[in-house]
Amino acid sequence: MQLSSLAVVSFAAWVVHGLLPAASTDFAVEISRETLATVCLTGLGSLILLLVPIGRLPGRALYSWSRPTLVGLVVVGVACAAVVYAGNPDEAFPVLPLIVAAIAFAVIALSTWVWVRYVEPAADDLI
Repeated sequence: MQLSSLAVVSFAAWVVHGLLPAASTDFAVEISRETLATVCLTGLGSLILLLVPIGRLPGRALYSWSRPTLVGLVVVGVACAAVVYAGNPDEAFPVLPLIVAAIAFAVIALSTWVWVRYVEPAADDLI
């Protein structure tokens, strides 16, 4: 429920943000655009963090229930975040920062997998 509500709220904020005029000088429009952008970005960031399968996060329950479902949701969530973070296609595409972010995410994902697969079961055996 948490994951789906984050995805829906983030997507809705992104859509409404796109419908508001970008070249407006009206304060209400600008504050609305900034608020919607903040809701969208924080929602997608939170979604990605909640999908990490450690501790009491929803990603852990999803990992225990169905690994392919977790992988599918992670791929969709990260792809949506990448589309939003990349910005308009008219802008210069930030290749280097995206490569660095992809490498950082791969390191975090691999570290999480090693932790869940090898370290955590060994710690459970000691207790």
